[in-house]
Amino acid sequence: MAKTYSFEALGLLHCDMDESFVNILNLASCALDAPLAHIAVLEKQAGLQFISASIGSLFAPNERCEIAIEDTICQYVQETCDTVVIPDLLADPRTRDNEMIQQNGLRSYIGSPIHTMTGKVIGSLCCMAKTPRDWSDKDIQMLESLSKCVDDIVIARTLALEDQAARKQLKDIAAARGAYIAHVGHEIRTPLTGILGSIGILKGVPLDEKPARLVKILDKSAHKLLEFVNDVLDLARLDAGPSDIAEEVARIGDFMKDQLKEFSIQAGEKGLTLRLEDRLQNACYRFDATALARIVQNIVSNAVKFTNVGSIDVTLDQDSYGQVVIDVSDTGIGIAPEYHSKIFEEFEQADEAAARRFGGTGLGMAIVKRTVDRLNGTITIDSARGVGTKISVSLPLSTAGADCDAA
Repeated sequence: MAKTYSFEALGLLHCDMDESFVNILNLASCALDAPLAHIAVLEKQAGLQFISASIGSLFAPNERCEIAIEDTICQYVQETCDTVVIPDLLADPRTRDNEMIQQNGLRSYIGSPIHTMTGKVIGSLCCMAKTPRDWSDKDIQMLESLSKCVDDIVIARTLALEDQAARKQLKDIAAARGAYIAHVGHEIRTPLTGILGSIGILKGVPLDEKPARLVKILDKSAHKLLEFVNDVLDLARLDAGPSDIAEEVARIGDFMKDQLKEFSIQAGEKGLTLRLEDRLQNACYRFDATALARIVQNIVSNAVKFTNVGSIDVTLDQDSYGQVVIDVSDTGIGIAPEYHSKIFEEFEQADEAAARRFGGTGLGMAIVKRTVDRLNGTITIDSARGVGTKISVSLPLSTAGADCDAA
């Protein structure tokens, strides 16, 4: 069941006339040939009727209008929960002694109920005239149809408020989850760093075959765990919401060479060729080095991991829109088209067989996609099973002149 919102939250107490309501009132006035029309809501606890919108001379525009409920005609609509028709207000015992009716020369009235999302009557859509009138069945049908349009607006606004509240709740939950994950990640990484350091010392000590093999297994397992913790921490930072982009000025070709250095040994051990082609002629740009490093390292790491024979080529270029384009092409196992969008989702990988064979957290490309989005860039994939993969990242980076040393 939807939450009940105040008239103010639903926009039913506007001093400035609500255009949506005014349009309905104009239609009601024309269709029923009634010079006066208004939408009213009744606040029982306060004992007041508020005018949400009106046309005609009865209520002044752009003013908050409050009337005691006992002096209104709309009270009878709320009491009966049905359309109220009064052909002659001065002849009807409910309204003949009403001072407001007498002072304004009102003689006939028709009002249909408007409701909350839960079906409770909160007011009415009314038309009035200054002459007695027998309202027809067609008039009643038209007004009831228009009152349902008001209901639809109230429902739409209620749903919008529900959606806004739900979004805020989810945002708060995500922030809390991110903070907790970051805390747990740091708590794990601290002792893990000590474990890796101890393993490093053991690797430098002469050991028999079996202990050496166990140390190697420990080293591999600890590094995999550290990779997972680092990915989770990266994701937690992204979950925490937009952060300031810390721009620096550098030759992007030099930056890329530094990023590829740590993968050259891994590529060499597998007999792979790792090449960089800088078509930007080592131009200077302003960019977030931390974010760009996260993007490049994840993509190149995957290229090395999933390529057993051949090469990995990284190309820096510029597209027709002046964006910097980073292409990473490999001759690896490739990705079937049906998995292209899936790899950008959290904890997803190309397929289960590849996941079992190569391992990984399933977070790397999700982190890349979210980081690229934060930088207002785009990322695409061109791949087929068995023929390699090409990942292209386009980023709207600002140039910083030809000489980085002067920046």
